[in-house]
Amino acid sequence: MKSSVRFGWMLLGSCALALWAGTAAAQTADIRVQQAIPFAPGSGATQAVIDRCELQTRLPSYLREASSRIELVDGPVGARGRVLDLKISSVRAPGGGVFSGRKWLTVTGSLRANGREIGSFTASRHSVGGAAGVFIGNCGILNRAARVLAQDIATWLEAPTKGARLGDA
Repeated sequence: MKSSVRFGWMLLGSCALALWAGTAAAQTADIRVQQAIPFAPGSGATQAVIDRCELQTRLPSYLREASSRIELVDGPVGARGRVLDLKISSVRAPGGGVFSGRKWLTVTGSLRANGREIGSFTASRHSVGGAAGVFIGNCGILNRAARVLAQDIATWLEAPTKGARLGDA
């Protein structure tokens, strides 16, 4: 009797492991994102932020790290399949690092499947830099916000909705 119970538990564990492995393997890169995303007109980004912080390429890179479903594309992403269009819509980062007050980064996105919108969001993160803010400056604070936004967006991609508000939005 004990051996049949042990065998049953082993079989159940093996099935669970196979199911988990199949789910992990199914997470292939099926959503294309531009490798460099634009700042929206009127975003408020200063030329220093645009030139030095590299948010246009770091945010997509952080998103790729956060989700195995993301494929970064250099150039036009096309309309076929799943495409996530991202824009940096608002930035506040006056010079002075932690001493110039709260910083924020807002991103808007639209997920399309074969050209049809299936989800959209506004995602925002605010920060004053924390204890290390004095040492990392504006770009460090904004890049921390971008990394957290990438996590927010990756989570949203698991169950996208229209008009979602992510993070501090």
